[in-house]
Order: sequence, then structure tokens, then C-alpha cells
Amino acid sequence: MKQQWNDINEDVNMITILKSKFKQTSPTQIYYQSYDQEGLLLKDKIVYKGILRNYTFVLQRKEKNEFILDFNQYPIQLSILSNDVFQLSVLSYQFQFQSLTNSKQWILSLNYYINTSKPYCFQTPLPNFFLQHTIPFDIFEKRAESLDLLLFKNKSIACQLQRLITNSEYDHVALLLRNNKNLLHVFEANSDDGVCIYTWDALMQSNFKDYVTQISFRQLYTKRDMTLLLKLQDFVYKNHGKKYSANIMKLCKKRSITGVEKENYFCSELIAACYKHIGIMENDISSCQFWPKDFAGNIKLTNAQLSHEIIIFQ
Repeated sequence: MKQQWNDINEDVNMITILKSKFKQTSPTQIYYQSYDQEGLLLKDKIVYKGILRNYTFVLQRKEKNEFILDFNQYPIQLSILSNDVFQLSVLSYQFQFQSLTNSKQWILSLNYYINTSKPYCFQTPLPNFFLQHTIPFDIFEKRAESLDLLLFKNKSIACQLQRLITNSEYDHVALLLRNNKNLLHVFEANSDDGVCIYTWDALMQSNFKDYVTQISFRQLYTKRDMTLLLKLQDFVYKNHGKKYSANIMKLCKKRSITGVEKENYFCSELIAACYKHIGIMENDISSCQFWPKDFAGNIKLTNAQLSHEIIIFQ
């Protein structure tokens, strides 16, 4: 999947995407923190931690998602049944919830996300659709923007061992880039090609199904202004073509050293370094202390937030 720099140099001139274009194509990619809501909810006599964030409604128990609704996937209607009981209807399905904390804020936030959502699927979903958030490739390709993440679960023995050691569902992470021609690219560090860029279409045309068992997608919610995008472009230009490295000395490094340009990366180190470069991640911990597991979890970001994992291939 590796492409030569000369083949993609024009494409990687990317990130000269106009601010207005982002607003037109991705109105739901902004971080609407004021409409976030968390609290205890009762459903079917079970108490859950309810999380409403960035057009997604999640119920968790023991830090695991057990119920997920994507307001930009199916049309959802809200009905208020009493002061603390509300119902969410997804086409022919109805789900009732009792708010144990801050009922008015739940209703306000739900109303906002429902009224501003842009659902694409109007066919009745399969039973238990709410247990796992999955979207098809064509919808992913429309939603994906620069700085979103891809998480991979690979078949190889080495990757299985890495997941076991790191207690992670994933063993590889990559960054998405969308250029000024609206073409989607993958930016990653891998052991074969080092730090490389290839088109999403190239991945789809490859035999990836032979070595990958799952690909998940996490949207980054942040303000993508020209300052941020130019920083991203600078990072891509400076680091494309560098070597891959994951050695013991590097993995033992705890703190970042500012002003020192890296000569090599492993996959999650590249993502952490990029997020730091554009200013959405603190610089106190060394980039090589981050693993794919961290980018699948509740990683701390500044003026930005990652969505939960959305499965696009399994």
C-alpha cells in the first residue's frame, strides 16, 4: 500500500481546506461540550452510567458499552413520559429510561442533538442493533475527516501477542487525512514502510481482509481552523518517509524532550506526536509511552474529544 512521495505530493498539499468547507461538510465534527451530559439512568430495572456526547447516546456498566444510539445513523424521536422518564424511539423500536440525576439537562441535551442530527438510514434496523455501533464503508467515507483515527485488530501471531501484553483489543492505530480534493488518505507508521501515506481506496483495493479481523473508527471532535490544519500539514511534511522503530530504550522513555525532532516512530507514537504538534494533547508524557490501547480508551485531550469506537469492518 506504500506510495512514493512524488505520487502523492499534490494530494498531501492537503490541508488547504477552507474553513467554510469544513462547516459545510462536517457540522457535527465540532466539539459541543456544553451539550454533553452524564448521569445515572435506569433502563429495564438496571442502573447504568448514561453518556450523551457528540450525537451519541451510550449506556455503560463497568466501563463497558452495553447500549449505543447514533443520532446521525437512525432518526430518533424523544417523548417525555413524566418528570424523570423519557422514551427514545428509533423507527419501530422504543426504549424507556428513568433519569436518576438532572432530568431537565438530559431533555435539553437530547433535544439539541436530535434536532441537529442528520440521520442517513431510514430502514428498520436489525434486532439488537443497539449493542454494537457499526456503519458501512460508504457512510464512513462521508463522515471521516483529517485527524480522525483508525484502530486495527490484525491476525498475525505477533499482533495477537501485542494485544495480550498490552491488554488491548487493538494492535495498530493510524490517522486519517482528507485533502483539498476531498480524497481520504491514511497516515501511519508501520514496520514495512515506516511513516507512510496511502489512499483509503488503495487500502480497499488491497487484500486487507486476509490479515485484518477488525477496523474501528473514532471521530475527533474539535475546531478545525486554518491554524490547526497548517500545523497538521507541517507535521505530515516533516515526518513522512521517516523510519519505523519500537525499541526497549524508546519504550522506557517517560517524559517528552521539547525541541528535539524525532527520526523514527512506531504507530501510536506517531499519533501522539501529531496530536501534540497541533496542540490538542499535553506534552508532559513522552509520545512513545502511548499504545494503540490508549487511543481506544478515554485519552485526555485539550479542546477536543474522540468519539467511542465505531466498527467499519469485522
